[in-house]
Formats: sequence, C-alpha cells, structure tokens
Amino acid sequence: RICEAYGVEEASAFVIPTGMFLSFSAEGKTYSRIMRIRGSSLNLERINRVNDISRRCVRQPMPCEEIMAELMQGRGEVRNYRPMTATLAGGFIAMCFTPFFGGSLSDALAAFPIGMATQFLVQKCEQLQINFIVRIISTSVILTSAALFLHQLGIIRNTDSVIIGSLMLLVPGLAITNAVRDSIG
Repeated sequence: RICEAYGVEEASAFVIPTGMFLSFSAEGKTYSRIMRIRGSSLNLERINRVNDISRRCVRQPMPCEEIMAELMQGRGEVRNYRPMTATLAGGFIAMCFTPFFGGSLSDALAAFPIGMATQFLVQKCEQLQINFIVRIISTSVILTSAALFLHQLGIIRNTDSVIIGSLMLLVPGLAITNAVRDSIG
C-alpha cells in the first residue's frame, strides 16, 4: 500500500531475522536492495510508531526526509523496561507456564529462578549483539542444564514442564501471531 501511494508499479519484500530483500519497479526500471539486520528486538511501542507513520504515508504521502526524521526522533523516545524488571518478569512467566505444561507448584517455584536466568542471558546476548540462532541455542542449553541439575537435587519432579515453561521465554510470540494472522488473512 505504501508503494502504491508513492506510484510504485510492483513491489516485493522478503524479510527474515537476519536480512531484508526488497525489489520494486517504477517508471520502467527495477530496483533491488539487500540489507543485513545485525540486531533486533520486539519493542511493541517502536512497532506501533512505525505502523502509524506507514498508515499516514498511505493516506497522504510524505517526503522521505520527513519520514526519516520521524523514525529517528522516535528512536530516543521509546522506553524499554529496566533490566531487573524484565528479569523478574522472565521468572514470573516461566513460573506461570510450568503448571500449564503439567508441572506441580514446586516445579513452578523452581522454574522462577531458571526463567530469571534465561531472561538475563537473553538480555546480555542482545547487548552483545549475538546472533539470534546462537542466542536461542546457547540459552536453551543453559536453562535445560539448570533444570536437569535441580532435578538431580530432587527439587524438580517434572523436568519437561519446567524446561518447556522456561523455553516459552524464547518463543517469538509476535512473529508467530503475525504468521498465523497473515496465513488466515
């Protein structure tokens, strides 16, 4: 829709977590661009701002300079959760998901520190701009090892529930939601 608003005849985009592939035709010429994405996050406030700008562009096309100025302005204004808040939320999420997958109350309580550690590791990996796949695999190995260690100590009975409950922190929920919505619509 944005491309149509700017007079582009045909446009195509392919986006994966590590890159964007764009191609469009205008005035008889075809243009292509490939961009590498080094780091990413799912900041819903930032996504909302970008969507707002794109909707306004469809209604009334804006000059590129104005669009870029608004995008850059929004970068500094978007507020992230403090690391400790996100870490505690990670523990709470793992604790809540564990009974959902068949864990007991003691399993859920044991999932809390594992979830905190998982969220802490995810934040550190994002700060260091570690590749998405490496981040998921390494964090999964560490949280699984922690759950197995607590099982060996007799603290956890249903190891699978604790591991799956903690792994839920790594599931890209927004991406899955959008994929299901796009396949339905």
